[in-house]
Amino acid sequence: METKKSDVVTNCIIICAGEATRWNNYLGVPKHLIKIGGETLIERAVKLIHKYKTEEVKISIVVKDIDDKRYFVEGAETVEANLHPENLDSDKFFSSQHLWNKSGRTLVIYGDVWFSDEAMKTIMEYKDEEWILFASVGECFVQSFYPKDLDKHLTALITARDAHLNGETIRCGGWEHYRAICGHPLTKHLIQGNFYEIKDLTDDFDYGSEYDKFMLRYYKIFGEKPN
Repeated sequence: METKKSDVVTNCIIICAGEATRWNNYLGVPKHLIKIGGETLIERAVKLIHKYKTEEVKISIVVKDIDDKRYFVEGAETVEANLHPENLDSDKFFSSQHLWNKSGRTLVIYGDVWFSDEAMKTIMEYKDEEWILFASVGECFVQSFYPKDLDKHLTALITARDAHLNGETIRCGGWEHYRAICGHPLTKHLIQGNFYEIKDLTDDFDYGSEYDKFMLRYYKIFGEKPN
């Protein structure tokens, strides 16, 4: 049966279920909830998704504690992560597996990223159906894939996790997953294939020091005092 335009939905999964040990509760809140320009990172992501969507979207914010109302954002649903600690750092991806789109596009959006308007517009309007990572040369932002690559996506997660369990890698996060997708050595930061570089202010926050540096750049551009 032919798929009608009204039936096409992009599943936007904002992952907020990682351990965030490097953030260490800097500013007294989980990093997804830090406010920049008067809105949290997840509020901004949801707003921009709706602003630049080219088809219907289903936005799911995946969290460890479903009772934490701070993660409830208008225009999105809040979903409890299906956590299995044996998956280690890869669990932030595994835990949203039940939300991967079986009939359309899936966007796995890192919940600790501040997105520029230009970056989110690029991501939402991107039409190539190959597995792709939107990132800077140092930080991962969004993974995009379609049903034909679901098995490839899952296999790469398993590869990254198992390599870490076997002591072959220091971590089993986004970059290790990307390298497994591309068939690169998991311990070498090689960016080649399945990659779209975002070159603007868009950034994520692993450490408090990264947030402080970002806010200095943000202030210079927008003329607002850092919070």
